[in-house]
Amino acid sequence: MRRSMMLFMAAGALALAAPARALMVEVGMSEMVATSTDIVRARVVDLNSYWVNAPHVIRTDVTLQVTETWKGGLAAPATVTVTLQGGRVGDVNMQVEDQPDMRPGDDLVLFMQGGADTRFRLTNDFQGHYVVQDGQVLSPRLEVLKLSELRLRVQRLAAPSKH
Repeated sequence: MRRSMMLFMAAGALALAAPARALMVEVGMSEMVATSTDIVRARVVDLNSYWVNAPHVIRTDVTLQVTETWKGGLAAPATVTVTLQGGRVGDVNMQVEDQPDMRPGDDLVLFMQGGADTRFRLTNDFQGHYVVQDGQVLSPRLEVLKLSELRLRVQRLAAPSKH
C-alpha cells in the first residue's frame, strides 16, 4: 500500500513537471487563421528584454519589419512589436516553454492578435510562429512546407466566405 502510494505521488510529480507544450491544446490552421487579427511575414529587427514586477517576470518585446501581409490591415513595411514571455536581462535568463525563440534577422510567418496600436501577441503562443528559409517554412509541429502553399492556404481561409 505504501509503495503504491509513493509510485502514485511520483507519477503525479512527473505529470506536473511535463513541458507546457504537452499541456497546450493544438489548434488547427482554420482556427489559427480565424482567431488571428493579423498574419504576416516579417523579419526580426530587434529584441528588448525587461523586468515586469522585478525580479519575478521577464518579457521581451520583439520589433518586426512586416514584409508581407496575409491577413489584417498591416501594410509592408510596417514596424510592429510582439511581446513574448521570458528573455534575458543581465545575467538572468528566463525561458518559457510555450514561447518561441526569435533572433535578429529571422524571417518568420506570424499569426498575431493585436489591439488598436502596433503591439501584438502570438496566437496560441508558439503555434503562431513559423520559420522561413529558402522558400520553405518550418511549422511549430516541425513540418516543412512550401512558403507559397502556406500563403495560399492562409489567404483562402482568411477570405470572406461567399454564401
